[in-house]
Amino acid sequence: KDTDAKLVLTQKHLLNNKVALPEEAVLRVDLSEELYTIQDTSNLSSYSKANNLAYVIYTSGTTGKPK
Repeated sequence: KDTDAKLVLTQKHLLNNKVALPEEAVLRVDLSEELYTIQDTSNLSSYSKANNLAYVIYTSGTTGKPK
């Protein structure tokens, strides 16, 4: 709720019934569906190098406590 996200992308087995999210805001993916099993599974080309590191942290904003 605090992120104001318009859409949540998750895998079907990870979303339990205890999560109170609007049905229209949740896109559930089942990676065992044929659509995903017939895709190319080879590795993508690598464009990043060791000097292209990133650090990302999500905080509440006012308290600075990581979520």
